[in-house]
Formats: sequence, C-alpha cells, structure tokens
Amino acid sequence: MNPKYFPNISEDQILLIGRVMRSLAENPEYLDDPKCTYSSVIKDFFQKQVARSAQVEDLFEGDVVVAVEKQIQKLINDLEAYGQGLGVDDASEKLQYFKTKNSLLEKLLNNMERAANLKQINEFRQIIIQFMDEVLTKDQITDFMKRIDGVLTNGR
Repeated sequence: MNPKYFPNISEDQILLIGRVMRSLAENPEYLDDPKCTYSSVIKDFFQKQVARSAQVEDLFEGDVVVAVEKQIQKLINDLEAYGQGLGVDDASEKLQYFKTKNSLLEKLLNNMERAANLKQINEFRQIIIQFMDEVLTKDQITDFMKRIDGVLTNGR
C-alpha cells in the first residue's frame, strides 16, 4: 500500500483560498486584474475550481421525465467513473464497490423503466388531447372528461 502524505495546511490558508473563490464567483475577471500577483499555475487552479462548480446545470428545467432519465444516466456514469478510479491496492474497496454497484444498477434501471413508461403515457395523453381538440366540440370534450372522471372515481 502506498504511504499517505498529508501536507500542512493551516486554517488561515483555507480562509484565504475561500476568499479567492468567493471573489471569483462575484467577479469572473478577478484573476485578470493587473494587480493580481498570482502565478499562472495558481490562476489555472482557481479557474478550474470555479469551472467545476459552474458546470452543474438545472436538470429539472423542462420535461421532468427527461430530467429524471438524465439524472439516472449521470449516476450510472459517475458510478462507473468511480469504479475505474479505484486502484489495484484497493481490494476491499473494490469488493464493496461491486456489491454496491450491482444493487444500485438494479434500482436505477427500474427507475429508468418507470421514467420511460411515464414518458410513453405522457406522449399518449398528448396525442389523445390533440385528437380531442381536432375532432370534438368543447361540450363533447367536457362530457367525455366527466365520463372518464366517473370511470376513474367509481370504476365504471
């Protein structure tokens, strides 16, 4: 097993790094200021950190079913990336990873199937509504909806 190295990091350093991150979040050109004395290595580090935090998109904007599918696919990709990142020396962690992966994949695939079914139901519903708008009058649509509601409520 590789020896672990923990460099000395003081609380003051963390506070300073946090301050730079907040300044970058408030002003993306913060590091481009002519008064900035940081080396290009330090600037690159901070810009990469800010870019990572800015990459998170709102997955639930728009169609919720599509958003759920995207989130499930992202989880599967993240799980696979984590597994590929495990080293040869991490035998017990790999074993635990495979057990967890199998369990999660089963649940994620079930949820993907549910999302696909919901998507099909929504598409079917849209087709029916469009057809009703094209063929039926407003009164006929109202009568139809009442009858459907009765079937759903009373089972008849």
